This record gives sequence, C-alpha cells and structure tokens, in this order.
Amino acid sequence: MDIEYYVFDKTNAQSEKVEVAIEIMRSLSMYKDLFKDSNNYFLYSLKHSQKEFKENKDVWNLIETHGMDILPVVCIDKKIYKTKDVLSVEEMGALTNSAISYQIDDTSS
Repeated sequence: MDIEYYVFDKTNAQSEKVEVAIEIMRSLSMYKDLFKDSNNYFLYSLKHSQKEFKENKDVWNLIETHGMDILPVVCIDKKIYKTKDVLSVEEMGALTNSAISYQIDDTSS
C-alpha cells in the first residue's frame, strides 16, 4: 500500500505542541465515543471542527508548520498521521502495523 503520510510522535522530544494537538484532536474527534483506547482517534474532516481548531493557535500553528492543512489526520498510539486520503480502519491498521478496535454499543434490544 503506497500512502504518503507524516508521523508526529508525542514520545519524541521535538515539541510540546504535538501533545497539545493530540489532546485537541481527541476532543474534536467524531469517533471519540467509539474508542475504548483514548490514544486512538480519527479526525476525518475539518469542517465540523474548524472553529475549535482556529481558536487553538498552538494546534493551528503545528498544522501549518508541518503542512497538515489538508486533513484527514489520524492518531494511533499517540502518533499523529496525516494522509492524502481518508483511510479505513483496516487501512490505517495496515499502514501502522497496529490493531485498531472500537465498539459500537448495540441499543436495538
């Protein structure tokens, strides 16, 4: 699978802004309630959260600095991935060699 992506690892001492971005992305994620592991979350679109992003200068500067102005952005195991295309859960798992799981509560019963 040939996918262009960038990785920003919060465990690397490169910048505290990475950790700030991770916290903001977690809070903005459309899927935050689906993931049992709070280190993994997806932000597929900036449209639903553009105001919150722009209000956080640290995150906005991080995105602009690293050329992440085009989303989606995915975070897996405390690493931020920026890809050209929206990836499925399976594709991100293959890209990062990580098992990604989430659970949707069944409310039909």
